[in-house]
Amino acid sequence: MKIKPIKNRVLVEPIKEEKSKSGIILPDTTDDKKQTEGIIVAVSEKSIFKIGTRIIFTEYSFTKIKQKDILYLVIDENDILAIIEDDKVDSEGSKE
Repeated sequence: MKIKPIKNRVLVEPIKEEKSKSGIILPDTTDDKKQTEGIIVAVSEKSIFKIGTRIIFTEYSFTKIKQKDILYLVIDENDILAIIEDDKVDSEGSKE
């Protein structure tokens, strides 16, 4: 089954937690910040976002869908707070 969002929605695979280079687990939220992160895996035809974009969106602003033991979230584009861009490093090793 393929899920394709309609209207102004995107399908997101949430990012639960990350590990730092030293192995410390970095949670995606704290008690005072109700935000979370994910990667867009499908978009509607009129979406301004692209598949593969890493985003931050508000907690509780989604509908959960589980397919083949993978949790996906359907999110309205208006609930996306920010796009996470990778830091680019110049030839001298400095961040731009």
